[in-house]
Amino acid sequence: MPVGSNHQFSDNEGVNLNAAQLNSLGSGGNVYSDAGGLTIAITAAKFTSTGGFVSYAGAGAIAIPPSTTTKVWLDAAGVLNQGAAFPGTEHLPLASVVADGIQVVSVADERPDLGSTTTTPGGGGDVAGPAGATADAVAVYDGVTGKLLKDGPTPGAASGLATLDAGGKLTPAQIPTAVGDVTGPGINTAGALALFSGTTGKILADGPVPGAAGGVATLNGSSKVVEDPANATATPTASKIPIADGSGKLDDAWLNGNTPFGADQVETIALARTTNNTAVFAAKVSYVTPALTGTYRIDWKAEIDNAGFLGEVKIRNVTDAADLDGPQIRKATDAGEVLPVGGFATIVLAGVAKTFEIQWRDQAGGNTQGLQRARLALYRIA
Repeated sequence: MPVGSNHQFSDNEGVNLNAAQLNSLGSGGNVYSDAGGLTIAITAAKFTSTGGFVSYAGAGAIAIPPSTTTKVWLDAAGVLNQGAAFPGTEHLPLASVVADGIQVVSVADERPDLGSTTTTPGGGGDVAGPAGATADAVAVYDGVTGKLLKDGPTPGAASGLATLDAGGKLTPAQIPTAVGDVTGPGINTAGALALFSGTTGKILADGPVPGAAGGVATLNGSSKVVEDPANATATPTASKIPIADGSGKLDDAWLNGNTPFGADQVETIALARTTNNTAVFAAKVSYVTPALTGTYRIDWKAEIDNAGFLGEVKIRNVTDAADLDGPQIRKATDAGEVLPVGGFATIVLAGVAKTFEIQWRDQAGGNTQGLQRARLALYRIA
């Protein structure tokens, strides 16, 4: 800017600054050329605003680049700076200077209005803070008035607030090592009940899921067990709920361990009289079982005549070469007397076929032993 040139300078209200304002110590400086450049000199850096003053240390002079708009400000140390934009750090804005290649075109005052030292935020500005505070601490209300703040806890510090890592989780150091004295399983089924593992009362295990297969029953609004119709069947099937068949009855296989008392009953009868006059046991009635499993009872009876000679009758497990009942010995008093014999035995079958017989003989051999009305019955009892 040539020496002696005339220019207009405006304040932040758009009012032109007069010569006295531009060149007075109160407004803070002169504008003049320096070695072909444009220079603003700030002396005693004292700036005027409506209602008050604020003072800064002398800042010297700074060159203004030509053909640009330049921002001029004082930094925190009171040093004069210029640039294309005001800094993002602490500073005091002074002016925006527009210059062409040889002179200043205009100067806009960027100094803040210091006429009021208090601004009123939308909330009313009626909250008072403490006299001092801990760095990075959270402000908390002091009392219940909503008007007083006090120093609060510090995030991440002892007795303070927990902080989250970059993944939004608590850091391991902030998780207690022992919350209680009961240890849970490493993994569990969603919705399952927690069951004690062992008898210590300190270890939990994964339990059943209410309403699920193999779990526990759930109750409806009437406190009745909820039945799953899709899981019910009249035909005995594993893991299914029994329902009545078309006649309104349960299948026999649903009852008594899948087989009711008396199942598998068979009966073999030989009514006609036959004789044996040897000392070797002969078969009167014989029955071969299928491959049965369970506990069975054998009932047997017959009638023997022997005209006063000793005769023997028994029930025999031929397969295992073992007598189940008897021999029972009978001796008639005369030739026309008929004597009853019989009894019962219990045997456990394990899926292997067996042969049972009612056998009889003459004890001494050579005498006639007659046997008639023989009956053998087999049925399951467990």
